[in-house]
Amino acid sequence: SNKWYKDHKVCDKCWPLFNKKNFCRMCKKVYKDNDNQLKMLCCDGCEFWVHASCGGVDEDTYKRMMKDESLEWHCPKCKGDVEVSDDEGDEKVAP
Repeated sequence: SNKWYKDHKVCDKCWPLFNKKNFCRMCKKVYKDNDNQLKMLCCDGCEFWVHASCGGVDEDTYKRMMKDESLEWHCPKCKGDVEVSDDEGDEKVAP
């Protein structure tokens, strides 16, 4: 259908995923619960999932983190590197 949410930023097909917080906190792309192909990390601060590439995590670091779940990781928002509105998807570099 042609229904949009969040001022035309989320379509009706993506809205259920977005509404249950199944989106990367940095780029706002939605993901399905069973999409195990995505390289994502859960932030130990806010508990949002973030694409490794959106979080500035290189391939080697990502592999290390997947092997050792005791390693903590914080997304750029929690580290204070960027300001992100969880509603809108606007992102800017922090002062």
